[in-house]
Order: sequence, then C-alpha cells, then structure tokens
Amino acid sequence: MPLETSTLVLLVAACAVVGALVTGVGPLRDSLAGLAVALVGGQLLGHTVMSFGMIGMHHTKSMWSPAMLCAHIVAAVCAALIIHAAEAAYRIGTAVLARVLPGLFRSPAIAGPPLLRTTHRDRVILRLFPADTFRTRGPPCPVFT
Repeated sequence: MPLETSTLVLLVAACAVVGALVTGVGPLRDSLAGLAVALVGGQLLGHTVMSFGMIGMHHTKSMWSPAMLCAHIVAAVCAALIIHAAEAAYRIGTAVLARVLPGLFRSPAIAGPPLLRTTHRDRVILRLFPADTFRTRGPPCPVFT
C-alpha cells in the first residue's frame, strides 16, 4: 500500500528529528543502549506517523501488536550492535592505514641548494639583428591621397 504525500513528508520530518536528537545528545550517540533506544524510538515514531495515513481506513485490529513491538526492539538492538561493530572496525582500519600508508608513500627528498653558475653555455652569437628603424608599424597610407 503506497503512502500518501503528506504521510511521507511527516515520515521524513520524523527521521530528521530522530537524527538531530542522536547527533545532538551525547549519550544517545556514544553508548550502545542509547543508540538502541534512539533506534526503537525512531521506529515507533515512524510507525506512528505512518498510522496517520491509515486513519480513514477500516481496521478491526490494532496496528500495535506485542509481536511487532518485540520484533522491532530485537531489530533495533541488533542494528545498534552492527553499527557499533562497524564503527570499531572503521577505527581499527583507519588506525592501521594511518601507520602503514606513510611508510609506503614517502615524499620525494628535497634537493640541495641550487648551483650558482651554469656549467653549460650554448655557442650562440649574442647580437642584435639589424633592422630598418625608419619604417613604422601602422595602417597603410590611404589610397586616394
């Protein structure tokens, strides 16, 4: 069942709010439990927003079943574990690369001081070529003068 445009806009706004909270609040960002709570809150907020689009529909059962809530909590905890494992792997990988790459790619050695005299001179006759200096460079004379 496709979402309506207004429901989709509310869902994107809810995602932005959850992202801003996780970014701004340190305990939500740094700890595993805080990240799991933020993910569960984001999922519950997302389902609440999507249920606004289903107000006019005829449902006999509640959308909030205990099995669904339990599945979302388990999924949020697993996602928090995967996110923390990926962050740890990224930290380890970048630490290894920071130590290995400078050894592989060294900058070129700086050359010594430049020589003051040139050691080679071409055998060129340095003279000015004579030219007619009475000619001017300009437009030609008018034809009908």
